[in-house]
Amino acid sequence: MKLLSIIAVLSSLILFSCEDSETIDLPVCIDTKLQAFMDEDCITDLTIWRFRGQDVYCFNYASCPNQASFADILDAECNLLCTLGGPDANSICDGTDWTTNASLTTTVFEN
Repeated sequence: MKLLSIIAVLSSLILFSCEDSETIDLPVCIDTKLQAFMDEDCITDLTIWRFRGQDVYCFNYASCPNQASFADILDAECNLLCTLGGPDANSICDGTDWTTNASLTTTVFEN
């Protein structure tokens, strides 16, 4: 009987521990934008960065014909903070140098 109880407990632990730990909770507006973003041409990825003490979302667009690569940086409310890259290779985001003040935390989507 003890053995049966142990097997039952172990089985339930295995069943309930199999949830997807890789699921990332995104703000609703970012998730909605991601769904549209995945349908666009010339996209590469959506990443989450830590910038000035908050998580920001980088929608990265690859080079398309006649267009330089660029990335839109949005906050959790989908406010556009800046556009990086482009023909002038901009690295300033909302008055702050992105390259020395942002750190990658997570890749959400990669094409």
